[in-house]
Amino acid sequence: MTCAECVITLDTLVTIGGLDGPGLDIISMFSKCAVDRRGRILVSGDAEISVFDSTGRYLRTVGRQGEGPGEYGSIAHIAVGPRYIHVFDSQQERRTMLDHDFEVVRTDRFPGRARSVGVLNDDVAVFAGDLLHMLRPSGEMTSHGDDGRVHSSRPWPWDALAIVTGKDDTVWAVAFLVNRLSRWDLAPEPKVGRVFDRRVPEFDEGGDAFALASVSSIMLDDRGLWLVWHTADPDWTGQLPSYENLTPSSIDIAELRDSWLDLVDPDTGRTIARYHQDHVLGDFAVGSGYVVGYEESDAGVPFFHILKPRLSRR
Repeated sequence: MTCAECVITLDTLVTIGGLDGPGLDIISMFSKCAVDRRGRILVSGDAEISVFDSTGRYLRTVGRQGEGPGEYGSIAHIAVGPRYIHVFDSQQERRTMLDHDFEVVRTDRFPGRARSVGVLNDDVAVFAGDLLHMLRPSGEMTSHGDDGRVHSSRPWPWDALAIVTGKDDTVWAVAFLVNRLSRWDLAPEPKVGRVFDRRVPEFDEGGDAFALASVSSIMLDDRGLWLVWHTADPDWTGQLPSYENLTPSSIDIAELRDSWLDLVDPDTGRTIARYHQDHVLGDFAVGSGYVVGYEESDAGVPFFHILKPRLSRR
């Protein structure tokens, strides 16, 4: 790390969850979370979005199961732009744009799957696989790049997925299973401007699905590029079920994984400061500078913690 005296602290702004209550039934480790321009917290289920205010008070539910406008099959991602809320449906392979009153503006079909979405200042949604894809508010989609540096080269079912974030005329793409940062310069034409292959020992250790290190979320702000990534919990001594019996309900991912939060210098690719915890840290809430912490009580009750990263010196 380039700043040995720098410390990352996560301040809890609000906690959402509990045994019962409106909108809480969809909260799970697999829910996506965003914060809109009015400070409202959006939490997704398969086909619904629960809306809470900045204090965690439930406001309303948006969406339902179906194929019509404002209906969803399986919400994969929520991304907030300056004017619109972008809801990506992996089952129906389409993007729905909502205004901030949650009225449907338009829906657009697109090929492929958007695991992670960034939204630029002009409400252009960007996501990456083998290429960098740009989906404009008009519904026009363009794809860019063919140099193999956006995605991982490891043989893995998710090797073509990349995590993206964007700001102004720059987009950062991070390979899911390789600690590679690609900076895309969008003007005058989108192209790779810089690539950093970061050397982090945890990314070279382990060989199974839970020992492999992986990046899950990134966020760019004035302090630098933030990365949430995960490694195997070195203290876990249990045994994984066979691949045929491996389901989300058959394992406790919180016991299998540790989480890390790095602040990276975009000019050098070097880590400025690092935060580590021995349970799962969620993704950044798109449209904000907040990261989501997921927790289950001993009784299995799920909670979301909206956390603000703070950088200070010892």
